[in-house]
Amino acid sequence: QQSSGRPTEKGRISKDTINSLPLIRWQGRICVMNTAAEMKKGVDEILQTKELLLGFDTETRPAYRKGESYHPALIQLATSQCVYLFRICKIKHSLEPLYPLLQSKEIMKTGVG
Repeated sequence: QQSSGRPTEKGRISKDTINSLPLIRWQGRICVMNTAAEMKKGVDEILQTKELLLGFDTETRPAYRKGESYHPALIQLATSQCVYLFRICKIKHSLEPLYPLLQSKEIMKTGVG
């Protein structure tokens, strides 16, 4: 592994580099959305920011047995000003309110896998 701080391959950062970064705490807004209407409002708000890069993450219930799996329960999208928590488990795991944002080719969604 490289420890030079440069990506180890295109688009990747080494674990050593990540571990060397300072820990910080989010100081911005956090918006939790539980209904389709709240999610549509959150998507509209994000689209109005005109930001071209969003942080992206999902949370899924852990599976402990072989062959067991679950759908994501939450999608997290972060702008430079706010973290939006879309609790898709509350609307039967539907992504429909998020389609305009997730399908946008102008907005890059990036996360750590």
